[in-house]
Amino acid sequence: MLSLVRKLFWNAVLILAVVYGLYYFKIWPFKENVASPQFLKEKYCTTGPKTDDIAICDCIVERAVYDLKHRFTEKELSELEGNRAQMAYALHKSLEVVKPEAIKCLKDYGQEAAWDKFVHNLMALDTKVLSALGDLAGKGVDKAKEELEGGKQDKAVIDKKYQ
Repeated sequence: MLSLVRKLFWNAVLILAVVYGLYYFKIWPFKENVASPQFLKEKYCTTGPKTDDIAICDCIVERAVYDLKHRFTEKELSELEGNRAQMAYALHKSLEVVKPEAIKCLKDYGQEAAWDKFVHNLMALDTKVLSALGDLAGKGVDKAKEELEGGKQDKAVIDKKYQ
């Protein structure tokens, strides 16, 4: 029984280390920062003439990017883009702010379902959770706690921009 538990533990550690390696070296699913304004504009605002993407671009992406750019300096945005979890959090906060306007705009386009499509696409990878798991496997429990505590401080800085 103890042998089985050890095998499961080491398999879990190995999986977490692989996920962390993919995240750290920006390989495969982590190649792009899906919360960055540049990625969102490329995905939704430079595509073909699909009506729901046009509505997502005009009603959601453009408004969220505008909100981000008016809350953060270019330097701050650049730093946020370097940290996927912080960028995702800032985007989430901006989406909360622009949601009422965006929903109204989507109704004008006749694309009410586009909000759910957009949110579903963003939730495809929860990089914050994967990052925390990778840190846990790669750096040990104490270091992961320090990193997560630092993330809470960074979160507080972002929260101040939305007050």
